[in-house]
Amino acid sequence: MKSRSSQIYSLVLLLGISFSLLTCEKNENKGCGKTNISQSNESESHNNGQNCMSCHNENGDGEGCFNLAGSAWYQNGNAVSSGQVRIYSEPNGQGTLLATLSIDQLGNFFTTEAFSVGSGFYPVVDDGNGKVLAMPSIATSGTCNSCHGVSTKRIELP
Repeated sequence: MKSRSSQIYSLVLLLGISFSLLTCEKNENKGCGKTNISQSNESESHNNGQNCMSCHNENGDGEGCFNLAGSAWYQNGNAVSSGQVRIYSEPNGQGTLLATLSIDQLGNFFTTEAFSVGSGFYPVVDDGNGKVLAMPSIATSGTCNSCHGVSTKRIELP
């Protein structure tokens, strides 16, 4: 028959092993190997307007490592809840279409798919309802919310 202290030790050991297994399982779902791409009509994203890549990176807790991510807004302060962001090689939707990202219901767009910034790119936000706005200057980073809404005005559809 086990002593009371032996039983408590066994219980603590069992709980510790269980916790370790849960933690490992959780960590397997994180990191750069996880695919995470915004989809229209989904509302599972979060932190609209914040720098997505502060968590969605190699060392972060976010699900997947984003290569391009941000948030879309209207001038009235509401999030754009449909449409897409298209990435072009030249200004005003000209040149080669490099990527297309859906905007989800919360106004976020993101992808873990490989994306080459190259010498820069030009985003175009299209809400799918006739409102389109092209970023006038070249972007050299896919971390849209690291500048927009921080050191640069947000790109806002009329």
